[in-house]
Amino acid sequence: MSVYDPALRQSRRVAYALGSSDDGAPEPFIAEDAEALTLVLVLRLVARLRPDQAEPGQLTVIRDALRAEEWQQAIGAWMAATGQVVDVFDDEPVWAMAAPGARPRPDRPRAHPGPDLRRP
Repeated sequence: MSVYDPALRQSRRVAYALGSSDDGAPEPFIAEDAEALTLVLVLRLVARLRPDQAEPGQLTVIRDALRAEEWQQAIGAWMAATGQVVDVFDDEPVWAMAAPGARPRPDRPRAHPGPDLRRP
């Protein structure tokens, strides 16, 4: 297993965040980079906040940040208003077994050869 894919010029990396859904279950958000992840969080979390879920002053802070396109400030204000925490990891490797289309090499032993199906 490797983060290196010889078919790519660079290793693949992603940004992800872990939040909680309304029922408390973990909710993952995955994007190709931190900029895209920030917009995903704004659209999937901040923009869905209903006015009855926060105090008027908190709503003003969120709205002002959104109008100014200060996305990270809007997410921080949303977390403060809702009490929810989102853990963000902005540059993580993507692990892969092999390059797409690659064939297993016969000189390399397989990690899990599987059961021996030969009859005794």
